[in-house]
Amino acid sequence: PQLFFGDSSSSLQPVALCILWTGLVSTGLSLFLEMSALARVSSAEASVLLATEPMWAAVFASLWLGETFGVNDVMGGTLMILACLANTSLKPSDFEFLFGRTEEDEEEANTKNNNSEDGDVLFV
Repeated sequence: PQLFFGDSSSSLQPVALCILWTGLVSTGLSLFLEMSALARVSSAEASVLLATEPMWAAVFASLWLGETFGVNDVMGGTLMILACLANTSLKPSDFEFLFGRTEEDEEEANTKNNNSEDGDVLFV
C-alpha cells in the first residue's frame, strides 16, 4: 500500500503503477473482453480465432513495428492457416480410408438405423 499511496518521490511508485496497469487493464480487461466475445461465437470459430492469435500478432508486428518475416515464419503461418481450415472443413468420416471406421462411427450408424421411422431405410 505504501508503494501506491505513499510519497510520490519514491522511485518505485511509477513502477508499481505500471505493474498495476499491466495486471488490471492489459491482462484482466483484455481477457474479460476476449472471453465475453468468444462466448458469442461457435466453438469452431473460437478455435480458429485462438489458434491464429500468434499469426495475427506477427502480422500486426509487421505492420506497426516493421518486423520482417523469414522463410520459417511464412511456413509456420501457412501451416497454422491450413490446420485451421482442416479443422473447420473436414469431419472424421473423411479419414475412414486411412483409419477405417471407429466404434463411435459404428454406434452412430446403429443409432441412426434404429431411429428411422415407418420403415425408412437409411444407407450409411
